Amino acid sequence: MVTSLIRGKQFNKCRIQKKYWRIILDGTGLFYFKEKHCENCLCVERTDKDGKKRKQYYHKVLEAKIMLSENVIISIGTEFIENENEEVSKQDCELNAAKRLLERIKKEYPRLLICIQGDALYATEPFMKLCKEYKWSYLLTQKSGRQKNVDEGFEWIKKGEDTEYQTGLCEEKGRGFYANHVEEVTGKEEIMNVFEYEYEGKDKK
Repeated sequence: MVTSLIRGKQFNKCRIQKKYWRIILDGTGLFYFKEKHCENCLCVERTDKDGKKRKQYYHKVLEAKIMLSENVIISIGTEFIENENEEVSKQDCELNAAKRLLERIKKEYPRLLICIQGDALYATEPFMKLCKEYKWSYLLTQKSGRQKNVDEGFEWIKKGEDTEYQTGLCEEKGRGFYANHVEEVTGKEEIMNVFEYEYEGKDKK
């Protein structure tokens, strides 16, 4: 069905830069248990209201959804996030699931021009290299502290004499700043361009 919709060209205007199809990575919890359900269960420790720490076991899937328009978003692939072993963090488990999922999407849609959209979990050099290998673009959230080199490089660029902020870029009031090749500034191989937008709320921040 997805292939037919893409070939129909009625959604072409929704592509990024009139070229890339946006695919959103979204992890979703499915089942939760008080006790370990199976060897593939993920585990998280939570603190109750009474201050006691309890382990919660759960199953989670990673889904890839193609955004054909603001109102048409279709799943094109699902991969279970499994507990590989005790030494692998849940973040690494999700990254490994993403690697398997993207490999399958590349095989099923080898010629599709894709822009992957994900949260800060995927803002890693290995993930960006994988996208580069597949000739895909990516839009990833940059969470403060996730990549210290990028944070420091971006802040250093912002302090430059030629720094200019742009307003009116979004419907919400605020200002934006864009910097190219931040990773190169910090000595990394992969190129990362960073866009930051400061929203203006009631407190003017």
